[in-house]
Amino acid sequence: MKVNKASKLLVVLLCIILIVMPLFVSCSGSGSSGSRDNKIDANTVTSDSSGQKEDSNFNKTGYPIVKEKITLRYMIPKNADHGDFAEMGYFKAMEELTNIKIDFVAVDSNSWEERKNLALASGDLPDLFWSGISIKDETMYGVESKTLIPLGDLINEYAPNIRKVFAEYPEAKAAVTAMDGNIYALPYIADTLTVAHSTLYVRGDWMNQTLGKMPDTLDEFYTMVKAFKDLGNDIIPISPNNFNTLKLYLINAFGELISNLYDTDSNDNVVFVPATEQYKRMIEFLNKLYTEKILDNEVFTQEASQANAKVTSGKVGCMTYGTLLLPSHYPSGKNETQLLKPLTSQWNSTPHIEGRYATSIGYAAITNVNKYPEATMRWLDINYSDEDVAPGINSISMWLGIRGTHWDFTNPEKTKYRRLMPADSKISEIEWSNRYVTIGWGPCKLVFSAVPDNNPGQEMKANESVKNWFPYAELPFPHQYLRYTSEEQSRLNTVQNDVETLVKQREAKFVTGQESLDNWDQYIEDLKKAGLDELIKIKQAAYDRYKANK
Repeated sequence: MKVNKASKLLVVLLCIILIVMPLFVSCSGSGSSGSRDNKIDANTVTSDSSGQKEDSNFNKTGYPIVKEKITLRYMIPKNADHGDFAEMGYFKAMEELTNIKIDFVAVDSNSWEERKNLALASGDLPDLFWSGISIKDETMYGVESKTLIPLGDLINEYAPNIRKVFAEYPEAKAAVTAMDGNIYALPYIADTLTVAHSTLYVRGDWMNQTLGKMPDTLDEFYTMVKAFKDLGNDIIPISPNNFNTLKLYLINAFGELISNLYDTDSNDNVVFVPATEQYKRMIEFLNKLYTEKILDNEVFTQEASQANAKVTSGKVGCMTYGTLLLPSHYPSGKNETQLLKPLTSQWNSTPHIEGRYATSIGYAAITNVNKYPEATMRWLDINYSDEDVAPGINSISMWLGIRGTHWDFTNPEKTKYRRLMPADSKISEIEWSNRYVTIGWGPCKLVFSAVPDNNPGQEMKANESVKNWFPYAELPFPHQYLRYTSEEQSRLNTVQNDVETLVKQREAKFVTGQESLDNWDQYIEDLKKAGLDELIKIKQAAYDRYKANK
């Protein structure tokens, strides 16, 4: 076949293009492209690229973040007591500082899961999901579909405060790192004097009338609460508004484990606590309290609001929501509520209690429809800054608002603070803040050691926690951070639900006496039939991976 000159020339040009093109590709790349060197030091994170490019409107440093105003759509859960987000002082100040306007997709918190899942599945996406991104969401819509973009390059380039958080809290980086090594959502760091959660409170006046001191042992605790019954016919010695919290307080007294669902033993092996002898001993004790009507016999049927009403009416000796009690609830006119320290017993001579990790996960996930991921990341990074990025705006602002405008310290030591609400306000401080100031939580670093000087309940909790909780708190099994393969997740969806549902059903029957504890061996056999051994095997594999990534 004859080839003319034009055809020969075309072939030569195509060869040249094929040779030269890779050279241009390897040298190109800007903004958040994958051409960046992902070899990073301890203060950086690894990620795929976001594929976005910077534009001339964007400022890499300084403020505003963008020269001409842009708008971002944030999908945020809204509680019943929240006001209009667009009118909150915090968001207004952030807009003035950054030149970024937020278009809020406010979703009733009760329907958040449904609306979030619908948005992810349909593709009708906001630029950012404020919170509520589960590890399952991360896997399906980050690792697999990239609906949620990887954030590592953005953090490396534009988020020095988040990098600092990862250096200060190494567990935070491990907690937000997905199975593929990327990060798809940011952490919420909360470390304050009022974070104690596995707690039980006591009316100090009743404690002094009966036992005469803070109980140290399980036997002393029982002696005290039994004596409460003699203080009046309508007295309820123990009425928790959350039964799980009561269990978390008690479980530690019966052995080495500190959690009431998953934990690790002395060999660092995963343990399902409701299948242990330690748990059985606690259930026996709770059954004794229930049978003697020391434990509120409506514990499994009442709403939290009903338990709280009993506390404020002066009928309850020990409760899980002790900050409800104010000086006005005591004859002395002083707040005499105390936080009980963890108990010892014949099975455990060392007081210990389940503490908490500072890191919560699943916040600020940027979607692939976001045209301004760099600007979004800089906006988010402000909320992790220890120092003011502008007067009064720092990592505390998302919680309390702008210092000097919405709150301020009240003593030189900065150990106390007060909200600066209008003097003629007819609502409480918390209501005022939630309505007009800020959302109160989200992707930020909330590390704060001051307590409100005009909130007796919170001040009591802070002071009591320093004495009776923090010294004994131990980090629990990192259940909320574990990640699973697709095969593991598929099995977990069945076996974890079956096993945990069985525990909840039988636990109530054991405590109330509807089922005898003589049937404990059959209960264990039923747990195994439901898939307990497989459940532990999956949890152990995930836990081993978590430790390897720390």
